[in-house]
Amino acid sequence: MIELAENRYGKSRVRLMKVTRHDHGHDLREWTVQVLLKGDFDSAHLHGDNSKILPTDTMKNTVYSLARSSSATTMEDYAKELADFLLGRNPQVQSASIRIESTLWKRLTIDGKPHPSAFMRGSGELQTTSVERTQGGAIQILSGLDNLVLLKTANSGFEGYIKDSLTTLPETKDRLFGTAVSAEWRYTSSDLDFDTLRTTLRETMLRTFANHDSKSVQQTLYAMAESALEAVPEIDEIEITRAGQSKRNLRPHRRAARVYRSARAAKALRLTRLATMTGKHTDRAARIISRCRQIATCTEVPGEITRLFLPPPMHEVHALLRDWMEAAGMTVRVDAIGNLRGFWPGLKPGSPRLLIGSHLDTVPNAGAFDGILGVVLGVAIVEELKGHLLPFAIEVIGFSEEEGVRFSKAFLGSLALVGKLDAGTLARTDRSGISVRQAIEAYGLDPAQLPAAALANEAFAYLELHIEQGPVLENEDTSLGVVEALVGQTRIELIFAGQANHAGTTPMHLRHDAMAAAAEWIVAVEDYASSHNGLVATVGKVEAAPGAGNVIAGKLTASLDVRHADDRTREASVIAILKLAETAATRRGVHVTSTKQLEQPAVPLDPHLTALLNKAASQAGFPGRRMTSGAGHDAMILAPTIPSAMLFLRSPGGLSHHPDETVLPQDVEAALATAMEFLAQLRDDDRTNPRDGHA
Repeated sequence: MIELAENRYGKSRVRLMKVTRHDHGHDLREWTVQVLLKGDFDSAHLHGDNSKILPTDTMKNTVYSLARSSSATTMEDYAKELADFLLGRNPQVQSASIRIESTLWKRLTIDGKPHPSAFMRGSGELQTTSVERTQGGAIQILSGLDNLVLLKTANSGFEGYIKDSLTTLPETKDRLFGTAVSAEWRYTSSDLDFDTLRTTLRETMLRTFANHDSKSVQQTLYAMAESALEAVPEIDEIEITRAGQSKRNLRPHRRAARVYRSARAAKALRLTRLATMTGKHTDRAARIISRCRQIATCTEVPGEITRLFLPPPMHEVHALLRDWMEAAGMTVRVDAIGNLRGFWPGLKPGSPRLLIGSHLDTVPNAGAFDGILGVVLGVAIVEELKGHLLPFAIEVIGFSEEEGVRFSKAFLGSLALVGKLDAGTLARTDRSGISVRQAIEAYGLDPAQLPAAALANEAFAYLELHIEQGPVLENEDTSLGVVEALVGQTRIELIFAGQANHAGTTPMHLRHDAMAAAAEWIVAVEDYASSHNGLVATVGKVEAAPGAGNVIAGKLTASLDVRHADDRTREASVIAILKLAETAATRRGVHVTSTKQLEQPAVPLDPHLTALLNKAASQAGFPGRRMTSGAGHDAMILAPTIPSAMLFLRSPGGLSHHPDETVLPQDVEAALATAMEFLAQLRDDDRTNPRDGHA
């Protein structure tokens, strides 16, 4: 079967002469314009139906007409105008690609003097630009220089290479070094002084070529590309090609990345600034924050942010994220537990897979960023790749449940990935008597497909980005924290059983007051935790019965939450705190019982990935502090199964699980920059070795 590979057609080699007038005369440049349109042109290609076809003659005349009326002085600006004009007049066109090559014409020299009106075509050096604009407004601008013919007679040696009986080439410390190179770079914005930037890039690369102490051709090309990136922050990638070589990817950190082969006959030296996040990119942070707030409108309770396990509003959340993921080029699915999963492929089918995720559910009356921010940042990370493929794939996961509110069982989403959703969990019921299994079915999913939600065999690492939910980073005026471990947790329900009686007729010394016993114990819990470093203990919920103002409480049910990074310290503290409950109860003739509801050991995160993440934060310009997470996160479920790392963002006011929960744009920028640098670290890390699918 024969299929169309790409639905494009257009007009090539429309020639324009650009005249720049000066007091001394004028300069000429020849522009060669190519127009390429993309759209639904199947009927034209397959059946000869031209109802959607713009004739190439019209394209040619459009190039001429717009050139006469345009005030653009650069190729880039004219190409933008031309793309916008074609898209505006032709709604059937999905995108317009404009490529322009510019050649300088030089004045003829007659009798030793420049002739005022006679010219000849200059050297073979070309200036180029390629502008692609979609109907949705997205634009990409690539500009470059083609056929730079260079030669130097000093600062170039060739020594230390492999020699055998067939080698005749002598070593030399001062050789003749000539090459012809082309350079192409990508701009970070569509509103720049393109001519000035092109001049700066050209001068920088030529200066580097001339002055660099060249030990090899590759080393010199690398130095040229690196100096260009350093000189012009308005570009985020540059590719330098030299005839007769194959393609090589390098990063701008003075060392080579892995080598990949391309189908091209030239060899390219590509340097990509993956982690470029400065103040001028606040639009990225603003977009991420705006998306989180948009998701916050998907709620079960009008006027607040409440979204438990798989309520109807989760369909709206999935729809928003699906749109963003698919626009970034990802394929999207929802697994049987309700996790939303967006997949970005690697260089090869079956590439190792990096997971990036967090949760989409909330506590009642929550904030907009707990969990959600990590998923939206995951989408932004793929968007920042701008179509580039890495040696590993990326899967962004929005876990359906982490908070444990609806079924008093946390981490349902991530437990499905590690195969730990047992029959007992599926049978748990909420306050309405609906089981987990029934909730899955009510959402339109099939519990029988839960095994398919398990981690892919290709998964080699997990990264979670999350707000700190505490005051530490803000207290230290630090944007980011690199998490080394998640504390262990013990959750217990205590019941103080006394004697309900009349509040007015029962003397104080004859009472068996469950409320008073619990109150004494609650204060003792606070005192105990305050005197033990690193320990936190919380009584967050009490329910008194019969619950009347004129009746002594005969029964009180209380929750206890104890956390510490060291399991032995936590376990000893739980024993001590339960003894304090017995003491307070015995003093009042009250009986106390306890039931353990959760025993979660402390979870260390992968030391090597944590070191890479810490290094990434520093290299991105946002050094973070190493810290322990006092809250539970999906990373603690995945870490025993797959190497995991976690990055915290500052929580202003230390506030979370609250409607006023927020984040700072500069911290979101820092997190995105660090994540992009982390990808680069993984790409280049031999120990992680994602090529083999292991970390």
